[in-house]
Amino acid sequence: MAFWVVAFWALMVEAGVVALLLTWRGVKPLQIFFAYAVTNALVFLLVFAPLLSSEKASVPILEGLVVLLDALSIKLLTHLSALQGDDFKGVSWLRALCISCLGNAVSYFIGNIASHKPWEH
Repeated sequence: MAFWVVAFWALMVEAGVVALLLTWRGVKPLQIFFAYAVTNALVFLLVFAPLLSSEKASVPILEGLVVLLDALSIKLLTHLSALQGDDFKGVSWLRALCISCLGNAVSYFIGNIASHKPWEH
């Protein structure tokens, strides 16, 4: 139970960091927060968690995969006109990757601080 509480809050803080950074590019903050939180949770539940339970799982490789998938989701979400503000400036692949890295780093450190073993149940 404690693992899921930590995971939830780590995902929420990550979504907040991503939303804040994307707001500077003209994205609607509340809408991108919720859209990214849902996509990030899906990546965690459908990709990271199942692959982590594999005996041959490598956490650094899985983290890299998650960063790439999150960058892809940032790119796709920012292309939705419903999430763009009037002053939307666009988001490059490099910017999406950097934002994904920062968001995932914050999420990882929250998980690490809160549980001291973020990938164990």
